[in-house]
Amino acid sequence: MKTLKSNFNKLTLIVIAVLGLSFTACDTNDDNTIVIIVSEERAAEIVATSLAYNTYGIASNINYVSTQIANNLNCEEQASNSGTLHYSSIFGNVTSIYQFDESYAKSCIPVEQISYNITALQNTDAIYFTSQEDVEASFIVTGLEDTTTHEIYSGSYRRDGNWFSKVYQDSLDTVYSMSFTGLNVDKSTSYITSGTSTFTLSAAYSESDTVNSFNGSVTFLNEDEAQIDFTNGNSYLLNLETGEIHLI
Repeated sequence: MKTLKSNFNKLTLIVIAVLGLSFTACDTNDDNTIVIIVSEERAAEIVATSLAYNTYGIASNINYVSTQIANNLNCEEQASNSGTLHYSSIFGNVTSIYQFDESYAKSCIPVEQISYNITALQNTDAIYFTSQEDVEASFIVTGLEDTTTHEIYSGSYRRDGNWFSKVYQDSLDTVYSMSFTGLNVDKSTSYITSGTSTFTLSAAYSESDTVNSFNGSVTFLNEDEAQIDFTNGNSYLLNLETGEIHLI
């Protein structure tokens, strides 16, 4: 697999400071139900890690398909593959072990397109968190003709697992799902340059009886940035390389 973008850094201290306000708890007297609210800021951080190159999010998956598969399949060819990827950012602040099974096929009638499917188990160790997640993705890739400058990706992406904060020593069970139609990927760089997706996120603290739900959209602004918009909430600017987020 291709080595991805190399300007990797940890999340800004602003984001980490905000996480100190990330939950409110109450123990109701009548039914002993424990409710712990997951903040929008914490949700935004989880969305960011599901997208960014630095934490091997969907941007990395799409980069891999573009560089390793899109130009290497003949019409009506299909294949499958499995393996383990050991990934580390150049500063050593994020490492991932990615055990995957993938399958893909190319058809050329009526237009050239590739169907790609992957399931994986991803273990990530970063400065501020560790996670273990099941990953599923399904892409349809068009725009493969020599006359086009961009590949176009449509499909879905899902991460389901546990997210542990080293800063606050708490654990979240999370499910992140996104769907998209028309993510544009520059053939010369294999990076996403534009397009919009929708997402849902459910998150619950291990000691809580309540699941917190979020939804919104992600707009890819250029190959370096995306904007995360929460429905009825705030917007955050995401650095796709590092995973840094800033409230807009």
